[in-house]
Amino acid sequence: MAERTCITCTKVFPDTSEYYHSDGRGGLRADCKWCRSARRRGYYIQIEEVEPQKKLKKSKMYIVTYAQNATPVDDKFFASLKQFAEHNDAQIVVIAGRYRNPTSIYTQDLVHESWWADAVKPYIFGGVHSPNQNLSIFGNISIQPTAVRPLSGFEGHVEHQSGIFGHPKQELKTVATDKRSWPRILTTTGACTVPNYTDSKAGKKGERRHVLGAAVVEVCGKRFYLRHVSAREDKSFQDLDKLYTPQGVESGHRIEALVCGDTHAAFPDEYVDAATFFEEDSVVNVLKPKYVIYHDILSMRARPKYDWGDLRTRYERHFGEHNSVQEEIEQTIQYVCDATPSFSQGYVVHSNHDDHLMEWLNNSKWKDDPENACLFHRLWYMILEDWHAKGGGKWTSPLKLWYNQVMGEDRIKFLDEDDSLVIAGHACSFHGHNGTNGSRGSIGQFSKLGVKTVIGHSHSPGIQDHCLQVGVTASLDHGYNSLPSSWFHAHGVLYSDGSRTLIFIVDGKWKT
Repeated sequence: MAERTCITCTKVFPDTSEYYHSDGRGGLRADCKWCRSARRRGYYIQIEEVEPQKKLKKSKMYIVTYAQNATPVDDKFFASLKQFAEHNDAQIVVIAGRYRNPTSIYTQDLVHESWWADAVKPYIFGGVHSPNQNLSIFGNISIQPTAVRPLSGFEGHVEHQSGIFGHPKQELKTVATDKRSWPRILTTTGACTVPNYTDSKAGKKGERRHVLGAAVVEVCGKRFYLRHVSAREDKSFQDLDKLYTPQGVESGHRIEALVCGDTHAAFPDEYVDAATFFEEDSVVNVLKPKYVIYHDILSMRARPKYDWGDLRTRYERHFGEHNSVQEEIEQTIQYVCDATPSFSQGYVVHSNHDDHLMEWLNNSKWKDDPENACLFHRLWYMILEDWHAKGGGKWTSPLKLWYNQVMGEDRIKFLDEDDSLVIAGHACSFHGHNGTNGSRGSIGQFSKLGVKTVIGHSHSPGIQDHCLQVGVTASLDHGYNSLPSSWFHAHGVLYSDGSRTLIFIVDGKWKT
């Protein structure tokens, strides 16, 4: 049977004559049973047709947000968005969405009203716009605002591109591709309308994840740079080093912390290193983080866990350049020291790849590894001596001991497994490899902890509820990760108010 969509509430119903009635202008209209019932009982149903834009002009910057029907806009936050657009010559894009809420305080007598706030009408976009060949903004898709995973099922919909979808929750995921340099990004935006949900379980969950926010996109040729903004209590928001308020723009704001993608210093990407740490307009030099946090600094490339028993790789290393574990340890620690600016405090999170050094000490046969035999015994002596010096009961990471005792450094703090580090309301001491109750970790597990977290480990950046996962700083090819791949160069930024975003390094640049 054919179906129609109710022009009042968009509900789908059978296309039969019983649903048709006079529109008062000599024609016929079709409403679903709920809307017809409301009309018969004398309730007033306001129908306001909003003609969305079908095309957008090409722009170098967009700020994309979501607006719910029959719901007021947060005027102060929208004023801040306008300040951003004016200051950056950016185009405001509003993706409209519908939600039936009979308990809404913004409708009367349980009447469904199909309207959008006047402030957003000029910016509502209802088509598909591609700023370049690698990105599309989907204004023609309305996702239920209470959807727990709003990006679910869109991996194939965007085909070879990345996609931005309107939704009051901010969520992000990378999708594997057959190329290492251009994984696809799927993301939602956050909303410019105030929370307006039913008092049901789904409604309350949606209300808790509602974000007054937007997605910012900078476009430069085939590249694009994506990040999120979200409102503070006063409805201003920070984007990079600038604060946008309803009244104007303030420059020179530091960020609270930069959480770097997994380091793996033995597999450096010189362009990512330059864009993040060393160029004049690098991330750390522009944003001036108070804290710089590192994950998985060591790779154990000289003796990787996954090929201890593989004669071929051991043979290659014996006659190659990456055979000394001591050299790798010293180069790794020196990398972190050089990367951490003088105005920042550095932290190294307890991570699984750093633990591979201890696993090597426990499982390798030093008699079969003469190149590293001296280091093997030296590290064990340091570990055991430190254990006795502390009165027993606590073992110290050999990487931390080498940093403190051999290199004599004290600028970087190495976190032990059970240490706590909370910055801007985010728990930053989890790497992400260990999950709950001894299971393997994942972004899904950490999103349910009830506290905001920032993790690494997977090399595939993402945002899911309370959890932000960074990508990788090192090369995208470590020898063991075959294609397809969703790895991406991405760091996490924490602002002082507790808002956060991912920033991506694309072709050695992090912004236009």
